[in-house]
Amino acid sequence: MKLKLQLIILTLVISITGINAQNNSEEKYRRSSLSLILLDSNTSTDEILEISTLKECENILMSELKKRNLGNIEQLRQEIDNILWAKESDLNVSTVKKIAKNSWNNYPFPDKYDNHEIKTKGINLIDELVKLSKKDEKEIQKIETKIDQLTQGKKSPIKKLEAGRLKAIIKIAKKDKTPKKYAEDLKKIDKKYGNELKTYRLQVEEFKDQIADIKVGGVRSTIFTAMRDQKKDTKIIQPKIEKQLKEQRIAQQLVRKWFSSEDGKMFDMSTIQKRGLYDANMLDFNVAKSNVRGMAILADAGEELINNTFVAIIDLDFFSNKPIADRLRAAGKATAQAAGNAGLFGSLIGATAQLSTNIAAAAIEDGYTVFSKTFLYKLKWNDEIAAEFYNIWGDENAFDKMDFQMELIGVQYEKNVINAGIFSKKGNREMETVVKKLVTRNLDDNFANLQKEYDVFKTKVPIKSINPITADVGMKEGLEGGEKFEILEMTQNPETGRTKWNRVGTATVDKKSVWDNRYNAGEEPESIIIGVDGNPITATTFKSANNAQVGMFLRQVK
Repeated sequence: MKLKLQLIILTLVISITGINAQNNSEEKYRRSSLSLILLDSNTSTDEILEISTLKECENILMSELKKRNLGNIEQLRQEIDNILWAKESDLNVSTVKKIAKNSWNNYPFPDKYDNHEIKTKGINLIDELVKLSKKDEKEIQKIETKIDQLTQGKKSPIKKLEAGRLKAIIKIAKKDKTPKKYAEDLKKIDKKYGNELKTYRLQVEEFKDQIADIKVGGVRSTIFTAMRDQKKDTKIIQPKIEKQLKEQRIAQQLVRKWFSSEDGKMFDMSTIQKRGLYDANMLDFNVAKSNVRGMAILADAGEELINNTFVAIIDLDFFSNKPIADRLRAAGKATAQAAGNAGLFGSLIGATAQLSTNIAAAAIEDGYTVFSKTFLYKLKWNDEIAAEFYNIWGDENAFDKMDFQMELIGVQYEKNVINAGIFSKKGNREMETVVKKLVTRNLDDNFANLQKEYDVFKTKVPIKSINPITADVGMKEGLEGGEKFEILEMTQNPETGRTKWNRVGTATVDKKSVWDNRYNAGEEPESIIIGVDGNPITATTFKSANNAQVGMFLRQVK
């Protein structure tokens, strides 16, 4: 069973740099700002079947025995259940789905961003359905014919297998047996008919997926399409996302947020002042309009804050691994049969292929997987746009007519897997904790990899201490040790008020002292790592650093 959790927009606003001391001696700096917006896409269904032919066999047997008035059928069913399912995982897919959804709703706000929430709460790609062309209609007809060949008529392989299985079950139902003997016979019947039924039924489900994909222009994501060609996926989905961004005026909302007060009053500089750490008097617009330094600070704010405004649209899917495992086994069997026709050497190759797919299937079938696609967009902001905006200052009607734009920075794909076996452990390995960790890890990995891949999206982290040099960054950001960072110092022109970043050196992550900060802020980390000094590591240590001082910043380089 597959859960389409939801499409998510994360509105990310990077407001970079500057550091001043607070009264409590805590370091303050221009942080990245982030708004988490949960979006419901409704672009897929839950029709992927987790087929258990053994369970079907049991239900048919109970029905046949009931016809014979054998007494307390439910008690007999319970006894057979205890035998058949004693070693089966008691994980309920609907329970896991509920936990996963709740985990996203409670995803901890990333600690390296300020909250920059906007009005829009949803983008629904199902509204972007394309009109079927004649070519699409013909393709659907061909696929429906294939489905009918598998499921309808006397020649249907599914019908034949179901008939053979029913005949076998009726045969054992005619004899009085102990629950244990019934269970043994059911397993034999399932072994004889079950695997082939699963294979054919999975083919039917895949054909249904293909039809659904055609109807929604390929947007629909299923357990079989979650790992499809990324270029094709991006080509299909990206235009639909951008159409929604434009229609819902996401860029306009981002700019409005920067120049609104907490109560929503427009043309207010308090957010710029607060996040840019500017003196409030310096940002009075009437002064700035006739003051060279004031205008320079506004330009500085535009470059350092508004020009680094991002929207990350995340498509998140949650699946049971069992259908994937069934699919692997079916593929391995088909490969083995095809190779067997090529003689002895082919048979050896086929057997090896089937063995490898069976091993892979066994490794994942009792688990769950989260797939996600992240489309990262950036708000376009330059001197020309800024000048137009400042020229209409105070005129909200003129502001509403402005057409702000966004540009695609890149796309990031992530996959995270958990297995049912770890749920049997206590403490922080309980099911709810593990699923919560799975969702959190997937989203954290998305941000870490986006920051590594795209320079414009990289965040700056203040140096926490020197001798040794440490910073609050670690495994959550994808660090393993050996990564290179540049050391940056912010300088300010006293005449204009403009800030500038200067690279003063480099630093390398110490492989022996990488902080495990992968779990939720304020909660127990995934592991406690002891440093060379015998104490738990609470910040990542850097070596080979020169010219570093507290108050400077670190930024990862490729």
